Amino acid sequence: MSAWKQEHGIQSRLCIVSEISAMGGGAMMPMLFFRFIHLLLLANCSSCLFSHFLWQGHHNTFITTRVYSSQSNQSNEKCSWYSEDQTNLEQSFNDIVLKRYACTRFHRYFEQQQQEQTQPATSSSFQPMASISDPTIVQKAIESLDYSRRSPSGFNAQPYRVIVVHNTQEKQALSQYCLGRNADRVRDSDCTMIFLADKEIARGWKRFGQFLVDNGGGRRRIRQQNQVDDTQDTIRVKKKIQQSIFKAQALVLLFSSGWPLPPILALPISFVIRLTVSFISVISRRKILVPSLASADTWATKNTMLVAMTFMLGCTARGLATCPMEGFNAGGIRKVLQIPKRYAIPLIVSVGLPFSSAVEENDDAGMSHAPVGNSVATPRYPLEEVVFDSTYGKSIFNIKTNSSTNDFR
Repeated sequence: MSAWKQEHGIQSRLCIVSEISAMGGGAMMPMLFFRFIHLLLLANCSSCLFSHFLWQGHHNTFITTRVYSSQSNQSNEKCSWYSEDQTNLEQSFNDIVLKRYACTRFHRYFEQQQQEQTQPATSSSFQPMASISDPTIVQKAIESLDYSRRSPSGFNAQPYRVIVVHNTQEKQALSQYCLGRNADRVRDSDCTMIFLADKEIARGWKRFGQFLVDNGGGRRRIRQQNQVDDTQDTIRVKKKIQQSIFKAQALVLLFSSGWPLPPILALPISFVIRLTVSFISVISRRKILVPSLASADTWATKNTMLVAMTFMLGCTARGLATCPMEGFNAGGIRKVLQIPKRYAIPLIVSVGLPFSSAVEENDDAGMSHAPVGNSVATPRYPLEEVVFDSTYGKSIFNIKTNSSTNDFR
């Protein structure tokens, strides 16, 4: 695509339009493996547009690609999303990033005084009760979740689900399977988000296909063809849409390894496909470019974590404190919240108002976090230790700009 742009001397940008329709029923499993290999070969032998679709577009769903061009003398014009107060937007984002921290203690909205009377703290059977949640804070957290759905995902498959735990009984039950002070954070916070990663994304193929049709223009093209009243053209459009959705579903299944089968069958099939793809890469000495495939758990988790990070930044922008946690028993949480086995639980995030304390506290591991109101972010490794210029180990200071990076050290 870059060579095409250089040859014609114009600046191009891609506008992705998905025009797909749902397939009735499911594709036959024995045919999918061969279809995967066929798609991999197409990626190396077909047009540059399809190659761009396969490798550059795995974070967005697009089947039909339209190229819009503008003359080179207009290259300096601002994009439509660029506003005059861009500097203010950048500063606001920087402030949100620096103000986000892992809250070690949450403020309880309503203290249940009776728990100390009925169960003295000196009793061996004493267990703190979960606090009653502030509905305003819960609503703000849900609003942050709503905007977090804008996070990117592979082919826009959105392989995640989120459970909002905010009732006193549910918080108490959830805290029983959280380790150490994580249990206190679940009980004291106003709500806790359970992020689920879908390891069997193909079970939602029909819904995924219909979603693409409803939002990608497939129905619009069919209506336009019906207005022309050309039966043959309408049939041709529907057939092309069905072919497109099959390609999308096959590619999602290839990258996600999310076979809609029992684990005893899905795991070996996924392993064989990943091994075959790796073998093709090695035997061809990487002349045939194929993707590095991951397990279903890995693929679903990395897509889910994008949503979780966006959610925490959204909460920070709304004045809420968050605490991402991985110290929990997934089996217990799965049982209490009735989570199907197809979903992994990569992390949970508690949300609420921070507990005000004049003394900074440490967490279970003895690590300190930024106190409330402190403008200094928690420490990180220096920039030069984690970011390199072009090749691994090469100092980034060769291209360092005048912008300050001291805040990140």
